[in-house]
Amino acid sequence: MPRYRIPLLILALGVAAGLLFVVAPDLDHRVTDHFYDTAARKFPLATDATLVALRNLNMWIDIVFAAVLGVVILAKLWKPERPMLVSGRAILFLSLTFALAPGVMANVVFKENWSRPRPVHLTEYGGQEHFVPWWDPRGTCKANCSFVSGEVSSAAWTLAPAVLAPPPWKGVAVGAALVFTAVIAVVRMAAGGHFLSDSLFAFLLTALIVWFTYDLIYRRWRARLTDARIDAMLARYGHALRARWGRRRAKRT
Repeated sequence: MPRYRIPLLILALGVAAGLLFVVAPDLDHRVTDHFYDTAARKFPLATDATLVALRNLNMWIDIVFAAVLGVVILAKLWKPERPMLVSGRAILFLSLTFALAPGVMANVVFKENWSRPRPVHLTEYGGQEHFVPWWDPRGTCKANCSFVSGEVSSAAWTLAPAVLAPPPWKGVAVGAALVFTAVIAVVRMAAGGHFLSDSLFAFLLTALIVWFTYDLIYRRWRARLTDARIDAMLARYGHALRARWGRRRAKRT
């Protein structure tokens, strides 16, 4: 059971959060009200330079990760005889968690099917839509909706590289990832882009995905899914691509 303490804790927090928003359905409104200027009829922090910079930082983390991943894989395919620049399991773990959490879970499963309008679209905040609680998918939003927050999920994904940090630094790295996620959640709420519940459930679901993926790759499948096997698989693809490219060059000449 100690192995499952973390996912059980995350699930307990999810249940508690769900019950809290049922018992206090106006909680989302009360939090959002703190960021809305009723006199100016806008979210003034939406254009704050510091908050915009933090949002851009979150985006650039995604871009840098994708670029590094691409370089590592392309380098292996180009020179298959050389060892990978990064652990094969780390590449697989980081790629899967990023694809499954902010990719599939947030932006495909929920945001495109859970039709909850964003705060900025509500009549209370200068829009034309009506409030829908987090548990109701029957809102009027057509696409790229409020539940859950994709950007908070992306920020929470930093838990994945954090848990790969060496033991002396792992606690610090996980703490930094949690703080960064909380900051991005505030940034999105301050801009009227998401409710508290959108951010909270984005974090909890992402954390679950990170934990279960880590458990599969580094515990359950550690004997058959080794760095050596992943390296060998990519090497085979690299040799096959080089052979195909060589045949094409031969035909042209």
